[in-house]
Amino acid sequence: TSLKAMDGVSLEYVPAPVWQECSVNHANGFLNGSFTPFGLAAGSEPSDYEEYGKYVRKAISHLVDRETIVDDLADGLAIEPSTVVPKYIPGWDSSLPFRNFSIETAKNYLEMAGFNYTESFGGRDFDPSSINETNNLFELYLLTPSGFPLREAWAQMLEQELPKVGIYVAFHAIEDWSYVLPISLFAEKSLPGFLINETHLGGWDLLFIAFFVQGELDYNPSNIYSNDYLSFFRNILYSGFYDLSMEYLTEVDTTKRLNILHDFQALLYDWEPSIPIVYPVNVYAMLDSVTGIDEILLTHFVQEWQKVDCPRTYVIPDEPLPTETPTDEGSSSLSFLIPVALLVMIPIFRKRRLR
Repeated sequence: TSLKAMDGVSLEYVPAPVWQECSVNHANGFLNGSFTPFGLAAGSEPSDYEEYGKYVRKAISHLVDRETIVDDLADGLAIEPSTVVPKYIPGWDSSLPFRNFSIETAKNYLEMAGFNYTESFGGRDFDPSSINETNNLFELYLLTPSGFPLREAWAQMLEQELPKVGIYVAFHAIEDWSYVLPISLFAEKSLPGFLINETHLGGWDLLFIAFFVQGELDYNPSNIYSNDYLSFFRNILYSGFYDLSMEYLTEVDTTKRLNILHDFQALLYDWEPSIPIVYPVNVYAMLDSVTGIDEILLTHFVQEWQKVDCPRTYVIPDEPLPTETPTDEGSSSLSFLIPVALLVMIPIFRKRRLR
Protein backbone atom coordinates (compact mmCIF):
# COMPACT_ATOMS: atom_id res chain seq x y z
CA THR A 1 0.00 0.00 0.00
CA SER A 2 1.47 3.35 -0.96
CA LEU A 3 1.77 5.90 1.79
CA LYS A 4 -0.01 8.42 -0.41
CA ALA A 5 -3.16 6.27 -0.33
CA MET A 6 -3.17 5.74 3.44
CA ASP A 7 -5.80 7.62 5.39
CA GLY A 8 -4.43 10.13 7.85
CA VAL A 9 -0.88 10.12 6.43
CA SER A 10 0.80 12.98 4.55
CA LEU A 11 4.25 13.30 3.05
CA GLU A 12 6.73 15.98 4.01
CA TYR A 13 9.64 16.82 1.70
CA VAL A 14 12.50 18.35 3.69
CA PRO A 15 15.91 19.60 2.49
CA ALA A 16 18.64 17.43 3.98
CA PRO A 17 21.47 19.00 6.04
CA VAL A 18 23.91 18.38 3.20
CA TRP A 19 24.93 19.79 -0.15
CA GLN A 20 26.70 18.20 -3.10
CA GLU A 21 29.33 20.37 -4.73
CA CYS A 22 32.15 20.45 -7.22
CA SER A 23 35.09 21.69 -5.17
CA VAL A 24 37.55 23.87 -7.03
CA ASN A 25 41.32 23.71 -6.55
CA HIS A 26 42.28 27.37 -6.64
CA ALA A 27 45.93 26.49 -7.11
CA ASN A 28 45.08 25.97 -10.77
CA GLY A 29 46.07 29.17 -12.53
CA PHE A 30 43.06 29.12 -14.84
CA LEU A 31 40.62 28.55 -11.99
CA ASN A 32 42.12 31.32 -9.85
CA GLY A 33 42.53 33.66 -12.83
CA SER A 34 46.31 34.06 -12.92
CA PHE A 35 46.79 32.00 -16.12
CA THR A 36 43.83 33.48 -18.00
CA PRO A 37 44.71 35.85 -20.87
CA PHE A 38 43.52 38.91 -18.96
CA GLY A 39 44.97 37.62 -15.70
CA LEU A 40 48.45 37.20 -17.17
CA ALA A 41 48.35 40.81 -18.32
CA ALA A 42 46.92 42.18 -15.09
CA GLY A 43 49.72 41.59 -12.57
CA SER A 44 51.12 39.08 -10.11
CA GLU A 45 49.05 39.87 -7.02
CA PRO A 46 45.81 37.91 -6.40
CA SER A 47 43.86 41.15 -6.32
CA ASP A 48 45.05 41.78 -9.90
CA TYR A 49 43.71 38.57 -11.44
CA GLU A 50 41.20 36.96 -9.09
CA GLU A 51 38.21 38.53 -10.82
CA TYR A 52 39.04 36.64 -14.02
CA GLY A 53 39.14 33.40 -12.07
CA LYS A 54 35.56 33.85 -10.92
CA TYR A 55 34.48 34.20 -14.57
CA VAL A 56 36.06 30.81 -15.33
CA ARG A 57 34.36 29.19 -12.32
CA LYS A 58 31.00 30.69 -13.28
CA ALA A 59 31.48 29.36 -16.80
CA ILE A 60 31.97 25.85 -15.44
CA SER A 61 28.96 26.26 -13.16
CA HIS A 62 26.76 27.02 -16.18
CA LEU A 63 27.81 23.65 -17.64
CA VAL A 64 26.14 21.79 -14.75
CA ASP A 65 22.68 20.70 -15.92
CA ARG A 66 21.00 20.92 -12.53
CA GLU A 67 17.46 20.55 -13.84
CA THR A 68 18.30 17.22 -15.48
CA ILE A 69 20.09 16.10 -12.32
CA VAL A 70 17.04 16.93 -10.19
CA ASP A 71 14.34 15.65 -12.55
CA ASP A 72 16.00 12.57 -14.00
CA LEU A 73 18.93 11.45 -11.83
CA ALA A 74 17.39 12.29 -8.43
CA ASP A 75 13.81 11.56 -9.59
CA GLY A 76 12.67 14.90 -8.17
CA LEU A 77 14.04 14.32 -4.68
CA ALA A 78 16.46 17.23 -4.80
CA ILE A 79 16.57 20.99 -5.28
CA GLU A 80 18.76 23.07 -7.57
CA PRO A 81 21.13 25.11 -5.36
CA SER A 82 22.27 28.67 -5.87
CA THR A 83 25.16 28.48 -3.36
CA VAL A 84 26.68 25.95 -1.01
CA VAL A 85 24.73 27.32 1.97
CA PRO A 86 22.22 24.58 2.97
CA LYS A 87 18.60 25.40 2.21
CA TYR A 88 17.26 24.57 5.69
CA ILE A 89 19.51 27.14 7.42
CA PRO A 90 17.58 30.10 8.91
CA GLY A 91 18.49 33.05 6.72
CA TRP A 92 18.87 31.06 3.50
CA ASP A 93 18.42 33.51 0.62
CA SER A 94 15.66 32.33 -1.73
CA SER A 95 16.15 35.32 -4.03
CA LEU A 96 19.35 33.93 -5.56
CA PRO A 97 18.51 31.86 -8.67
CA PHE A 98 20.45 28.72 -9.49
CA ARG A 99 22.71 29.00 -12.52
CA ASN A 100 20.96 27.57 -15.54
CA PHE A 101 22.59 25.19 -17.98
CA SER A 102 23.83 27.25 -20.92
CA ILE A 103 26.76 26.62 -23.26
CA GLU A 104 26.55 30.17 -24.62
CA THR A 105 26.58 31.77 -21.16
CA ALA A 106 29.60 29.65 -20.25
CA LYS A 107 31.45 30.78 -23.37
CA ASN A 108 30.57 34.41 -22.64
CA TYR A 109 32.11 34.14 -19.17
CA LEU A 110 35.27 32.61 -20.61
CA GLU A 111 35.51 35.49 -23.06
CA MET A 112 35.20 37.87 -20.09
CA ALA A 113 38.37 36.20 -18.74
CA GLY A 114 40.15 36.98 -22.02
CA PHE A 115 39.74 33.79 -24.03
CA ASN A 116 39.18 34.40 -27.73
CA TYR A 117 37.51 31.56 -29.61
CA THR A 118 38.93 32.72 -32.94
CA GLU A 119 42.51 33.46 -31.97
CA SER A 120 42.83 30.46 -29.65
CA PHE A 121 42.08 28.04 -32.47
CA GLY A 122 44.22 29.54 -35.22
CA GLY A 123 41.52 31.68 -36.77
CA ARG A 124 39.29 28.67 -37.41
CA ASP A 125 35.70 28.40 -36.31
CA PHE A 126 35.47 26.76 -32.90
CA ASP A 127 34.74 23.04 -33.23
CA PRO A 128 34.04 21.26 -29.92
CA SER A 129 34.73 17.86 -31.49
CA SER A 130 38.32 18.91 -32.20
CA ILE A 131 39.21 19.55 -28.54
CA ASN A 132 42.17 17.40 -27.46
CA GLU A 133 45.37 17.61 -25.45
CA THR A 134 46.98 20.06 -27.87
CA ASN A 135 43.92 21.93 -29.13
CA ASN A 136 42.09 23.57 -26.20
CA LEU A 137 41.73 26.70 -24.12
CA PHE A 138 43.12 24.84 -21.10
CA GLU A 139 42.86 21.42 -19.47
CA LEU A 140 41.48 20.13 -16.17
CA TYR A 141 41.94 17.08 -13.97
CA LEU A 142 38.69 15.73 -12.45
CA LEU A 143 38.43 13.61 -9.30
CA THR A 144 35.29 11.74 -8.18
CA PRO A 145 34.94 9.42 -5.17
CA SER A 146 33.37 6.16 -6.29
CA GLY A 147 30.50 4.32 -4.59
CA PHE A 148 27.73 6.86 -5.14
CA PRO A 149 26.22 6.31 -8.61
CA LEU A 150 24.41 9.66 -8.76
CA ARG A 151 27.59 11.61 -8.09
CA GLU A 152 29.49 9.57 -10.66
CA ALA A 153 26.71 10.31 -13.16
CA TRP A 154 26.69 14.10 -12.78
CA ALA A 155 30.51 14.18 -12.74
CA GLN A 156 30.52 12.38 -16.08
CA MET A 157 27.84 14.77 -17.36
CA LEU A 158 30.13 17.73 -16.66
CA GLU A 159 33.07 15.87 -18.21
CA GLN A 160 31.07 15.65 -21.44
CA GLU A 161 30.10 19.35 -21.40
CA LEU A 162 33.52 20.92 -20.73
CA PRO A 163 34.92 20.29 -24.25
CA LYS A 164 31.90 22.10 -25.72
CA VAL A 165 33.42 25.36 -24.48
CA GLY A 166 37.01 24.42 -25.31
CA ILE A 167 38.12 22.89 -21.98
CA TYR A 168 39.96 19.59 -22.33
CA VAL A 169 39.50 16.96 -19.60
CA ALA A 170 42.98 15.51 -19.38
CA PHE A 171 42.13 13.00 -16.68
CA HIS A 172 39.05 11.93 -14.73
CA ALA A 173 39.75 9.58 -11.83
CA ILE A 174 36.71 7.82 -10.33
CA GLU A 175 38.32 6.08 -7.39
CA ASP A 176 37.54 5.00 -3.82
CA TRP A 177 38.32 7.14 -0.81
CA SER A 178 41.68 5.48 -0.19
CA TYR A 179 42.83 7.17 -3.41
CA VAL A 180 40.87 10.41 -3.01
CA LEU A 181 41.56 11.44 0.60
CA PRO A 182 45.40 11.53 0.57
CA ILE A 183 45.42 14.00 -2.31
CA SER A 184 42.49 16.14 -1.19
CA LEU A 185 41.01 16.59 2.29
CA PHE A 186 43.81 14.79 4.14
CA ALA A 187 46.67 16.17 2.07
CA GLU A 188 49.26 18.27 3.85
CA LYS A 189 49.59 21.87 2.75
CA SER A 190 51.77 22.19 -0.35
CA LEU A 191 52.47 18.46 -0.29
CA PRO A 192 55.33 18.13 -2.81
CA GLY A 193 54.69 14.45 -3.49
CA PHE A 194 51.45 15.30 -5.25
CA LEU A 195 52.76 18.30 -7.18
CA ILE A 196 52.11 17.01 -10.70
CA ASN A 197 52.96 20.37 -12.21
CA GLU A 198 52.44 24.01 -11.37
CA THR A 199 48.91 23.89 -12.77
CA HIS A 200 47.61 20.73 -11.12
CA LEU A 201 48.63 21.08 -7.47
CA GLY A 202 47.46 18.01 -5.59
CA GLY A 203 46.59 15.96 -8.66
CA TRP A 204 43.10 17.36 -9.20
CA ASP A 205 41.34 20.53 -10.29
CA LEU A 206 37.65 19.71 -9.76
CA LEU A 207 36.57 17.36 -6.97
CA PHE A 208 32.99 16.11 -6.63
CA ILE A 209 32.11 15.80 -2.96
CA ALA A 210 29.37 16.30 -0.36
CA PHE A 211 29.48 18.31 2.86
CA PHE A 212 27.28 17.51 5.84
CA VAL A 213 26.12 19.81 8.62
CA GLN A 214 25.84 17.43 11.55
CA GLY A 215 23.69 18.40 14.50
CA GLU A 216 24.07 22.15 14.09
CA LEU A 217 21.11 24.41 13.47
CA ASP A 218 23.43 27.40 13.56
CA TYR A 219 25.34 27.46 10.28
CA ASN A 220 29.10 27.59 10.79
CA PRO A 221 30.96 28.18 7.54
CA SER A 222 34.25 29.20 9.13
CA ASN A 223 35.85 25.75 8.94
CA ILE A 224 35.08 25.40 5.25
CA TYR A 225 36.81 28.69 4.42
CA SER A 226 39.56 28.68 7.02
CA ASN A 227 43.08 28.07 5.76
CA ASP A 228 43.73 26.27 9.05
CA TYR A 229 41.18 23.60 8.18
CA LEU A 230 39.48 22.53 4.95
CA SER A 231 40.16 25.55 2.79
CA PHE A 232 43.73 24.48 2.17
CA PHE A 233 42.63 21.56 0.02
CA ARG A 234 40.92 24.11 -2.22
CA ASN A 235 43.81 26.57 -1.88
CA ILE A 236 41.46 29.54 -1.82
CA LEU A 237 43.34 32.82 -2.10
CA TYR A 238 40.53 35.25 -1.42
CA SER A 239 40.16 35.85 2.32
CA GLY A 240 36.82 37.65 2.17
CA PHE A 241 34.84 34.43 2.71
CA TYR A 242 36.52 33.65 6.00
CA ASP A 243 36.41 37.24 7.22
CA LEU A 244 32.67 37.55 6.56
CA SER A 245 31.96 34.12 8.07
CA MET A 246 33.67 35.17 11.30
CA GLU A 247 31.70 38.42 11.34
CA TYR A 248 28.53 36.35 11.01
CA LEU A 249 29.50 33.99 13.84
CA THR A 250 30.43 36.74 16.29
CA GLU A 251 27.45 39.05 15.71
CA VAL A 252 24.92 38.74 18.58
CA ASP A 253 22.09 40.81 17.10
CA THR A 254 19.78 38.40 15.22
CA THR A 255 18.71 40.86 12.53
CA LYS A 256 22.25 42.00 11.82
CA ARG A 257 23.42 38.39 11.82
CA LEU A 258 20.87 37.34 9.20
CA ASN A 259 21.81 40.34 7.08
CA ILE A 260 25.46 39.28 7.25
CA LEU A 261 24.47 35.75 6.19
CA HIS A 262 22.67 37.24 3.19
CA ASP A 263 25.83 39.20 2.34
CA PHE A 264 27.85 36.00 2.72
CA GLN A 265 25.56 34.13 0.30
CA ALA A 266 25.74 37.02 -2.18
CA LEU A 267 29.55 36.84 -1.98
CA LEU A 268 29.51 33.09 -2.58
CA TYR A 269 27.15 33.56 -5.51
CA ASP A 270 29.32 36.25 -7.07
CA TRP A 271 32.69 34.53 -6.57
CA GLU A 272 31.64 30.87 -6.92
CA PRO A 273 34.61 29.52 -4.89
CA SER A 274 33.07 26.07 -5.23
CA ILE A 275 30.34 24.97 -7.61
CA PRO A 276 27.04 23.81 -6.04
CA ILE A 277 25.50 20.74 -7.68
CA VAL A 278 22.35 19.83 -5.73
CA TYR A 279 20.55 19.98 -2.39
CA PRO A 280 19.31 16.44 -1.55
CA VAL A 281 15.81 16.09 -0.07
CA ASN A 282 14.53 13.68 2.61
CA VAL A 283 10.95 12.38 2.61
CA TYR A 284 8.94 11.82 5.79
CA ALA A 285 5.55 10.16 6.23
CA MET A 286 3.64 11.91 9.00
CA LEU A 287 0.30 11.32 10.67
CA ASP A 288 -2.10 14.17 9.90
CA SER A 289 -2.79 14.50 13.62
CA VAL A 290 0.80 15.65 14.20
CA THR A 291 1.12 19.43 14.41
CA GLY A 292 3.88 21.87 15.24
CA ILE A 293 6.65 19.96 13.43
CA ASP A 294 8.39 22.13 10.86
CA GLU A 295 11.24 21.50 8.43
CA ILE A 296 13.92 22.49 10.91
CA LEU A 297 12.67 20.06 13.56
CA LEU A 298 12.42 17.24 11.03
CA THR A 299 15.94 17.94 9.83
CA HIS A 300 17.48 17.90 13.31
CA PHE A 301 15.25 15.52 15.28
CA VAL A 302 16.72 12.02 15.17
CA GLN A 303 14.24 9.18 15.59
CA GLU A 304 14.94 6.22 17.87
CA TRP A 305 14.71 3.12 15.69
CA GLN A 306 14.56 -0.59 16.46
CA LYS A 307 16.28 -2.88 13.97
CA VAL A 308 14.24 -5.18 11.75
CA ASP A 309 15.27 -8.59 10.51
CA CYS A 310 15.65 -7.51 6.89
CA PRO A 311 17.82 -4.41 6.29
CA ARG A 312 16.07 -1.59 4.43
CA THR A 313 12.64 -3.16 5.00
CA TYR A 314 10.31 -0.97 7.00
CA VAL A 315 6.88 -1.94 8.35
CA ILE A 316 3.92 0.19 9.36
CA PRO A 317 1.98 -2.04 11.77
CA ASP A 318 -1.82 -2.29 11.47
CA GLU A 319 -2.08 -2.21 15.26
CA PRO A 320 -0.88 0.65 17.49
CA LEU A 321 2.80 0.54 18.31
CA PRO A 322 3.75 -0.92 21.73
CA THR A 323 4.47 1.51 24.50
CA GLU A 324 7.32 -0.38 26.13
CA THR A 325 10.90 0.64 25.44
CA PRO A 326 12.41 -1.31 22.50
CA THR A 327 14.90 -4.00 23.47
CA ASP A 328 18.17 -4.90 21.81
CA GLU A 329 16.76 -8.19 20.56
CA GLY A 330 15.70 -8.59 16.92
CA SER A 331 12.14 -7.87 15.90
CA SER A 332 10.06 -8.54 12.82
CA SER A 333 8.54 -5.06 12.83
CA LEU A 334 9.72 -1.51 13.30
CA SER A 335 8.88 0.37 16.48
CA PHE A 336 10.15 3.43 18.30
CA LEU A 337 9.18 5.84 21.04
CA ILE A 338 8.44 9.52 20.53
CA PRO A 339 7.49 11.56 23.61
CA VAL A 340 4.77 13.70 22.04
CA ALA A 341 3.83 12.57 18.52
CA LEU A 342 4.35 9.65 16.20
CA LEU A 343 6.42 10.27 13.10
CA VAL A 344 7.13 7.58 10.56
CA MET A 345 10.11 8.12 8.27
CA ILE A 346 10.00 6.10 5.06
CA PRO A 347 12.28 6.56 2.03
CA ILE A 348 9.95 7.30 -0.90
CA PHE A 349 11.00 7.39 -4.55
CA ARG A 350 8.37 9.15 -6.63
CA LYS A 351 8.46 11.80 -9.29
CA ARG A 352 8.03 15.22 -7.76
CA ARG A 353 9.67 18.50 -8.59
CA LEU A 354 10.65 20.68 -5.66
CA ARG A 355 11.54 24.34 -5.54
